[in-house]
Amino acid sequence: MEAAASPSWDERILYLISCFRTRIKSSLQVNRVLDFMPSLSLDQKRQLRAVAGEMGDVEGAEKLLSLLEKEAPDSPGLCQEFCEALAKGGYDAANYLDPS
Repeated sequence: MEAAASPSWDERILYLISCFRTRIKSSLQVNRVLDFMPSLSLDQKRQLRAVAGEMGDVEGAEKLLSLLEKEAPDSPGLCQEFCEALAKGGYDAANYLDPS
């Protein structure tokens, strides 16, 4: 019987996002984080900024987290980039998402 493969770094971060989603959403200013996420397209960033501007940062953060969940399987390292963006943006939430 083969042992199950251990989850990838991104999978671990996605799990931690699911655990701390409410806390992340309540403190995140989307624009500060997007500046440190070069993997996202300009169009994705525009859409996220528009949501944050029109509906507030909590809704913008929800859209960003949903985007991460959707894109992460096809974009290895995206979740790690998000964690680094949180740290560079000065968010303590980066500490919650460190799976090490």
